[in-house]
Amino acid sequence: GVQVFLDRQRLETGRNFQQDFSVALSSSRLFVPIVSHHALTRMMRAQPGSAVDNLLLEWTLALELLAQGRLQGCCPLMFGRPHMEQDPTEGSMVTSLFSQGGPAELPAVTCHSVVQAVEAVLARLSLPSSDSL
Repeated sequence: GVQVFLDRQRLETGRNFQQDFSVALSSSRLFVPIVSHHALTRMMRAQPGSAVDNLLLEWTLALELLAQGRLQGCCPLMFGRPHMEQDPTEGSMVTSLFSQGGPAELPAVTCHSVVQAVEAVLARLSLPSSDSL
C-alpha cells in the first residue's frame, strides 16, 4: 500500500517540524509537492539573506534527494488561485496555475539559510550533499 505524509495530519504540536518532514521525505519514494500560486508568490520574495522558509527547505531537500537517486520521482500538483465567488457544487474551485499570469520563472537567488538547513538535515541523516547545492 501507499502511505501518504500529509503535514496537516502527520505533524504533531511540539515536535520539530523540519526534522519530522525531513525524515519523512528522506524515506519516501515519490515527492508530490503542491505547487500553488501562493507558494510561487512566496518564492518570489526569497533573498540571499532571508530566514529559512520551510516550503523552500522542503523543495530544496527534495531536489537533493532526487539528485542522489534517493527519491524515485517528483510529481507536482499545480493549482492557481481559488475561485472565491464560485459555488463548490458547480465545478472547479481553483483556477489553472498557468491561466492567472503567475510568476513565469522564479528568481535565480540562493537563500543561504536554506542551503545551510538542508546541509544540516543531510548531515543528521548521514547523507552527503551534492556539489550543486
